[in-house]
Amino acid sequence: ESYYSDVRSIWKERVECMYKSLDLIPNIKHNKPSGAFYTMVELPVASAEDFSRYLVTTFRDREESLVVAPGGGFYVDSARGAAQIRLAAVLEPAKIKRATEILNLALQRYQTD
Repeated sequence: ESYYSDVRSIWKERVECMYKSLDLIPNIKHNKPSGAFYTMVELPVASAEDFSRYLVTTFRDREESLVVAPGGGFYVDSARGAAQIRLAAVLEPAKIKRATEILNLALQRYQTD
């Protein structure tokens, strides 16, 4: 039982970190996961797929970028997730904070590029 308690604590900390870090990014919408370790994030972009590609092909901050999953593939009607990405809290909190920092910087630059 202590093993499962420890695992739940780790995942709870990661999800909380992701949620609080996303709260610092202006002009996005997201929910706090209540039974999962991932969340859908509504971005201020016309196409999350184009933005996701931009992250991989163009954007770098200190030689780092971010890989995200465009939201359209998670819905029966892909248009519903056209401006969404899916993020998962699978890394330790310091890396989650850095990932959301990269996301914020990329959104700022994407809107001006």
